[in-house]
Amino acid sequence: MPHLGGDGTIVVGTDWSGEHHDYRDTVMIYGCVSPALGGRVSLVTNGTGVQVRPDTVTIDPSGSGIIAFRVTVSQDASAGLRIQHHGGGEDDISGPLVAADGDGWHFVPHSQ
Repeated sequence: MPHLGGDGTIVVGTDWSGEHHDYRDTVMIYGCVSPALGGRVSLVTNGTGVQVRPDTVTIDPSGSGIIAFRVTVSQDASAGLRIQHHGGGEDDISGPLVAADGDGWHFVPHSQ
C-alpha cells in the first residue's frame, strides 16, 4: 500500500462505498493488507447493530491482499469498524463509521 506523507508504508486498510443502503442489506467492505505479512486480518465493530461475516480471515501470502467482508446493518445501529492484523506484526486501524438515518445507512470516514 502507498506511503502517506512521512508515515511510511501502510500495511493494512479498508476500502468501501459511501452510497446509501437499506437496513438489512448486505454490502461489501474490503480489507487491504500486505500479503507478505501472513497472519490473520479481522474486521471488528465497536458498537451495536452491525454484523460482519467473516469476522477473521487467514491471509494467503500468494494472494492479492484484498479481503471481502460482508456487512449487514440493522435499524438504529451505532457502530464504527476497525481492521486488525495479527501475525507478522500487529496493526489496528480505524475503518468507516456507520451513519444511520430514518430509511437506511451509509459509511462515512472515521474522522467525521
